[in-house]
Amino acid sequence: MIEADRAQKALTMATGIANTLVFDLAWAWAAPSPGRTTLGGVAPRVTALPRDLRSWLFERAIQTYTQLIELKPSSDPYNGRAAAYYNKEDFDHAIADSNKAIVLDSKNAAAYHNRGLAYQHVH
Repeated sequence: MIEADRAQKALTMATGIANTLVFDLAWAWAAPSPGRTTLGGVAPRVTALPRDLRSWLFERAIQTYTQLIELKPSSDPYNGRAAAYYNKEDFDHAIADSNKAIVLDSKNAAAYHNRGLAYQHVH
C-alpha cells in the first residue's frame, strides 16, 4: 500500500507539472486576459526554450496524461493530453482526446473549446 501511495503522489505531482506546462502554452487558445502577457500568443517564458526542448516537454506531458488515464480515466486528463497534442500540432490526436473528454463529461466546456480550435487546423 505504501508503494501505491508513493506512486500516486508522484503521478499527481507529474500531472501538476504537465498541466502547468501544457496550459501555460495553451494561452494562445484563449482570448488575452488581464495579467497574461504573451508573445505571439504563447507565454514568453516558454517561447524562450528551444523548439526541440518544448517538443520533448510536451511529449513527457502526453506520457504523464496517458499514465493518469490508464490509472483512472476521466475527462480532465484527456483534455490535458488534447492540449499537449494541440501544442505539438498533432491536431487529429487533439480532436480524438477532446472527443473522449466530452464523452466522459459532456459539461466540460474546455474540451469543446479545445476541440473547436483543433478543428480549425484540419478542416
